[in-house]
This record gives sequence, structure tokens and C-alpha cells, in this order.
Amino acid sequence: MLKELAPKIPTAQFYDDCNIPLRDEVVEYGRTVGHFFITARGQVEDYRARGVEPVTYVTGGCDATDHYRVPAADEFRSEVAFIGSPGPEGSLQQQDRVALMT
Repeated sequence: MLKELAPKIPTAQFYDDCNIPLRDEVVEYGRTVGHFFITARGQVEDYRARGVEPVTYVTGGCDATDHYRVPAADEFRSEVAFIGSPGPEGSLQQQDRVALMT
């Protein structure tokens, strides 16, 4: 659908991951949209080298009402944290993460 709409209406993509190497499907989407926004500043030139233009670095944003710091309970303090999704495609399942943290 994106390939059909992109020539007709303004399109943009916001990509919030830092993949090394760049994912081919993300590069393809970036080439298709009218503007590609990423939060990985160090990859701006990498995307340009793969034909994504224009590509712009933006900072990740937060909502002051919904996103705020809270003190961590002792049982959740750690030296390492996992941020992502527990989907089946290459990421750890919840029980695997629990096993690694205990």
C-alpha cells in the first residue's frame, strides 16, 4: 500500500531502532517514503549511502504527562536492561529473559 500511496500523497516514516547491519526492508521503506526520520544519529549517512533520501535524525520524544521517572523498587534494580518486544522473530521469549536474569 505504501508504494501505491507514496507518489500521490505526502508520506513519512519514523524508525526508532538501530539495526546493524541495516535491515533491507527498512531501507526499502525509507526509499519509498517522502521523508525518513530516525533516532540513530550515527546511521544517517549509512541510510543515505543505501539510497534513502531525505533522512533526518530526530530525538526520541516523551510526553511530560504520561512518561516520567519513578524510583525503581529494589527487586527491579539491575546492571543490565532489555528494551524491545518479546516477539518470536529473533528475540528472547519472556521465560528466557527471566532465566537469564535470575
